[in-house]
Amino acid sequence: MTMNSNIIRVAIVDDNDMIRFGMSISLDVYEDIEIVGEARNGRQAIELCQRLKPDVLLIDLIMPEMDGVTAIRHIRKAQPEVRCVALTSFDEASLIQSALAAGALSYLIKNLSLEALATAIRDAHAGKGTLAPEAEEALDDDALLHTPHAPLVPGGTTGVG
Repeated sequence: MTMNSNIIRVAIVDDNDMIRFGMSISLDVYEDIEIVGEARNGRQAIELCQRLKPDVLLIDLIMPEMDGVTAIRHIRKAQPEVRCVALTSFDEASLIQSALAAGALSYLIKNLSLEALATAIRDAHAGKGTLAPEAEEALDDDALLHTPHAPLVPGGTTGVG
């Protein structure tokens, strides 16, 4: 058995050149993670996945030409073995729900540490999802707002009725 069988092949999709470069250089310190390709938008991500077949795809959600949610949906339909990790600056519940519904295994916020990113990549490769604390909080808050028995209307009565 060669060491290469333990290498996690990762592709990075972000419209910001510096973010892609920084992640690529930073992740290079891990012997079990290999950056196999980069793309600037969702359309390029779909082509990249067809061509390079990465194990894990780190993908931003807000990009020109094709957003990450749409790209994830296409990639997961064509290549369900690719583990998609949404990596973005946004923690709105609707965007989180859209990404997860499209097939993202994980939802991470770009403020995470390099070690946390490496761990999330390894977890995704193993089929385990990771939700950023901000994403968990946003989903919890959204669930509270949309629970029929939770909100109160003026006068102290519930909004159900």
